[in-house]
Amino acid sequence: MDQLMNAAIVLGIIGLALLGAGLFTYFKSKTILSKWSVVQGKIISSDTSESGIRHNKRYSANILYEYTVDGKSFQSKVVDVTEMLKVNLGGRQSAENLAAKYIDNMVVQVYYDPSNPENSVLELNPNWILILQGVGVLVVAGVFTYLA
Repeated sequence: MDQLMNAAIVLGIIGLALLGAGLFTYFKSKTILSKWSVVQGKIISSDTSESGIRHNKRYSANILYEYTVDGKSFQSKVVDVTEMLKVNLGGRQSAENLAAKYIDNMVVQVYYDPSNPENSVLELNPNWILILQGVGVLVVAGVFTYLA
């Protein structure tokens, strides 16, 4: 019984963290959509990179874009609000798909913070997978608590 309760506590913490991260992306996307401005930008480079060792590899899409606000040029690598969490959530295929989506010299819409124009993103997609994973883990934690 103690092991089930300990597992429930750990799962509850993990579930809350996942849910919190997912809700952050949701509300940040809503804030950006309502308060940030949009300007055209251009993709400077788009590729993927691999880091880590053996079975603990991480793959990232490296998208560099530029945009101009009030005559001043900015560059950024932040594609979506999930990156604001500094978390790499995708695998190799995800990174390759994202890099393929943004071709060099492609014209894109850039969402930027008018009060701090160096803060920008290309996409406003809340991370529903984080939210669903968080809810799922919390349900499992609840079941474990019930069984304990």
